[in-house]
Formats: sequence, structure tokens, C-alpha cells
Amino acid sequence: MAKKNKVVEDTPVAEEIPVEAEEIVARDEETPVETPVDETPVEETPVEETPVEETPVEETPEEVPAEEGLVKANGQIFKSITEAQGAIEPGVPLKIDILGDIDDMEGVGFWNKGMPGYCGENYEPRDMEIDFHGHTITITHGAKGSGTQYSTQGFHLEKGASVVMKNGRLETIEGSGVKMLIQTYLDLTLENMVLNANKKINGAGAYTASNNYGKMTVKGNTEIYANTDGVAFDAWYNLGGQYPEGVEVVFDKGFCGLVDGPMEYGAGKPLDGWKEKTKIDIAGNGEFTGEIKASSTGALDGASIAISGGAFTTEAAKTAASQFFTEDYSEPSEDDVELSRAGAALGIEDVNELPETADTEPLDDEQIQGVIKPLLELAGDVPVETATPLS
Repeated sequence: MAKKNKVVEDTPVAEEIPVEAEEIVARDEETPVETPVDETPVEETPVEETPVEETPVEETPEEVPAEEGLVKANGQIFKSITEAQGAIEPGVPLKIDILGDIDDMEGVGFWNKGMPGYCGENYEPRDMEIDFHGHTITITHGAKGSGTQYSTQGFHLEKGASVVMKNGRLETIEGSGVKMLIQTYLDLTLENMVLNANKKINGAGAYTASNNYGKMTVKGNTEIYANTDGVAFDAWYNLGGQYPEGVEVVFDKGFCGLVDGPMEYGAGKPLDGWKEKTKIDIAGNGEFTGEIKASSTGALDGASIAISGGAFTTEAAKTAASQFFTEDYSEPSEDDVELSRAGAALGIEDVNELPETADTEPLDDEQIQGVIKPLLELAGDVPVETATPLS
């Protein structure tokens, strides 16, 4: 459709009014009036900057190529724990993250150069924490010990420091020379660890965790497997001169794992009072398949062994343990064990120590089941490896 033309009416032009020329000139010559400006400098008031406090962010270990090394110690990358020990200043605590499975690692010597048998490495006592992040370390060579004649250990941990191992797996292979996966003379904590010596430790009578001094504390869903004809762990009082305080093995209330194999208690030098200094304390809801045995004559008579928890799943194990049951011992049910393992996978150390109710009364068994059972369904069969994921 064609647009219609708009009709515009003519608007009459107003009559021009003449302006005198002199008036125009006068306007052009007018000088603008300047307003005086106060040029006194203004003193600036400094603004005090309030520093913003940064919240530290916990670093998550990053994946690195295996050829660069899978041991991250105090922020640096190494190919082995031994290399990290030699590179970082002696005496400085080590925070170690394992970044992947290490299938071929030499044994670890954690030395105290003031003790007899020191092997010469320039390592002073230092605390060390190793988070495996679900990975496995396999000791294949270079077993350590107090002198070359005793180089039979995957980890040799000397007096003077504390070591924590958590969230992973430690094992060895046939032909590695390892007869003891760990031998410790210090305070060692195992949390959600698997120590696997099953059919891989070299020679009968070998030990998965040999305890000569200090305190070994076993927590969470830790599993300790003995070699065929070997020993899962022991408490052995032997070197009274350098180690007068003795040795202690503790399975705490949150322990819900497995000890598969016999346990030993005894002394190489049965000095007066050695039994008061050699202790085994078992609590929690873990499983034990092997019996407690004496490793020296008369060792179990009056032994400092107290068992307030744990399920002894064979007749031999239960019979041997029963003489050490405390008055409050009660055998955990399968549900108790399952519940504790789900709690450990979810970071709950002891399901029996949950927050109290509003009336300050401790939670009863039914309430505990009500709190944790839904989590159990969420967790499912949660393996140790997912306890502290790498990502």
C-alpha cells in the first residue's frame, strides 16, 4: 500500500526585529568574570588499609608423570622416600603424599644416628606422616635394618620420632629380602592401612609388624595379614639398655579392621618387671583370626594384655584371648563391625562416641543405628582407598 503524503501547513514567520550593531559589539567584548580559586593544597588523609586475612587452602596432591617421581615430600617431588629423606634438611618433619602406585621401591630406613647400629645416613630423628591416598607401595629391594646383618625390613623405624601411615597399602614381593614388613622402635600410627605380607614375606616365622619399642596404635579399617607360618604382629621386649621404657601395641576404640594371623608376646631379655613394660591393649570392633602366643618361656603368665573389644573368629583365637578379657568385654556383632567400617570410611573414628542428645544422655544402640545406618547405605562397600581421595 502506498504511503499517504502528509500535508504540512505553512507556519507564518515572525517578523524580524532589528538589533543595533553597537549592542552586538558590546556583547562580544564582554569579559567573563573569573571566580578566584583557593590554591591552598588540601592535605590528603591517608586511608588505612586493613589487611585481608587469607584462609589457607589445603593443597590436594596433583597427578605427576611417574618418571618424575610419585613421592611428594614437603612440596617437592621425589622418586622414593629415601631420596626425600636425603634431600630435605635433617630433623625437619616430613609430610609425604603418595601420588600413585609405586611398584618398585627400596626399603626405608628411618634412622637415629645416636643409636647403636646406625648405618651412616645423615638422618636425624624427625616426625613423618605418609598419606598413601589409596595407593600401594611395594618394597622390592634394598631391605633395611640396624646394620647390614639385620637388613631384612621393608621399613626400619628408629627411636626418637613418630610416624603416621594412613589410607593405603604396603606390601612386598618374593625375593625382596624382606622378612619384616615393618620393624618399629618409635611411636607408629596405622590408620586405614593394609599391611599385606600374605605369602609374600620371605621365609617362615616372618613378621608383618614387629614392635621392639615405642607404641604402635592401630586405627580405623586397618588390615594386617601375616605370612604363611608367620606372625601378624608382636610386642617384644628385648633391648632393655637402650629401650628401658618398653613396648606397647594398642587397637583403639575405632579399630574395625582385620588381623589375619597369630600375635606374639615375649622378651629376649626377661629383665625384672619387663611384663609391666610390654603391653597389648585391644578395643574396638575389629576381627582377629589368630591366637595370642608366647614368644618366650612363661611370657603369658601375668602378661600385660587387656582385651575389651574385638571379635575372635576362630576357636583357637577365642580360647587364647579369653584369659585376657576385661570385665566389660563384649564380643561385637557382625552389625557392629559393619557399622564401624562404614563409619571409618566416612571419617567417623568411633561410632560409639557420637554427639550426645539434647538431654545430654549418650546415644543408645538404637539411636546410633538410626544415625549411621543411612550413611552405611550411602557408603555401601566403601574401600579404604576412597577414605581420602587424590582429587
